[in-house]
Amino acid sequence: RGHRRKGLAGAMIAHTVDRLREMGGGVLDLTVDATSETGADRLYPRLGFRPVTRLLDYRRRLTSAG
Repeated sequence: RGHRRKGLAGAMIAHTVDRLREMGGGVLDLTVDATSETGADRLYPRLGFRPVTRLLDYRRRLTSAG
C-alpha cells in the first residue's frame, strides 16, 4: 500500500478525463463502492465528479433447510 496518498489515482483519472474529452467524449460515469475505505468518495468530487444516484444491493444468505 505504499503507493497510496501520492496522487497517482488523481493524476491517472485526470489524464483519462482529458483524453476522453479530446476524443469527443461527453460524459464519464463511475461506479463506486460507497463503503470503501480507500478514500475514493473524497477523491472523485475533487476531480469534478458529482453523485447522481445511489444504488442499493440486496442480499439474502441462503441456509440449508435441515
